[in-house]
Amino acid sequence: MREKAWGFFRRDLLNDLSSRFSLILQLLNVALTVSAYVFLSQLILKDTLSQWYPNDQGYFPFVLVGMATNGAMLTALTGLSRSLQLQQPSGVLKPLFFSQTESTVVLFLSSIYPFVRAVVDLLIYLIVGWAFTDLNFARANLIGAGLLLSLSIVAFCSLGLLAAAFTVLFKYGNPFLWVIGSSSWFLGGVLYPMHLLPLPLRWIAEIFPLTHALRGMRAALLAGAPLTELLVPVAFLTAFSIVMVPLGVLVFNIGLRRARVNGLLNEW
Repeated sequence: MREKAWGFFRRDLLNDLSSRFSLILQLLNVALTVSAYVFLSQLILKDTLSQWYPNDQGYFPFVLVGMATNGAMLTALTGLSRSLQLQQPSGVLKPLFFSQTESTVVLFLSSIYPFVRAVVDLLIYLIVGWAFTDLNFARANLIGAGLLLSLSIVAFCSLGLLAAAFTVLFKYGNPFLWVIGSSSWFLGGVLYPMHLLPLPLRWIAEIFPLTHALRGMRAALLAGAPLTELLVPVAFLTAFSIVMVPLGVLVFNIGLRRARVNGLLNEW
């Protein structure tokens, strides 16, 4: 199993490295995004943000953790579908899904790289943000943040399974990714405190895992909240994953079975 896991991870890593301009542009995008919010944060007074969100470091740390967490979650959400699409031209998916390896195992192994990449993406945001400013994580609860990050990635990978089922059936164009990504970004409080939203939207936002991920990550990284104060987001993300991972696997297997029956895998 270890050799298979490394094989899947290496395959996806090489796919990423094969498009060097894509990686360079991504790093450049992170740097420019962080730079823009460094300047934007100068327009928002610390006291103004404190009216809606308790903080003592200002707007930039608030938005940096928001952008970093959102970026990592998008990587976890889209990673599996992107991997399937990149493998399509090589024609390896059909023999892979018809092999003796169960599709559930294939899904698990294919989710390793998106998980690792999501962690790396978050670290890149935080490191770039730290390099641009005097951002201080001295009192951060790194254990709590690591636990929340892991649970959040698992939660978004489970949603990625649903998106992957759509990819298997239709190959291109995935409205599910757009709906989840855009709704999470808008309602989750990436750029602004959720208290600014109308009450009905705040209720809706509570069902999105990004909302709880951001709430917990900001508390752990910026306020140094102990694990006892992170129990609510930890409990929500755990429950979400327990429900959605089996559901995602089920939906993907149903989509895969339909693709086999309709001969759609012949096009992969």
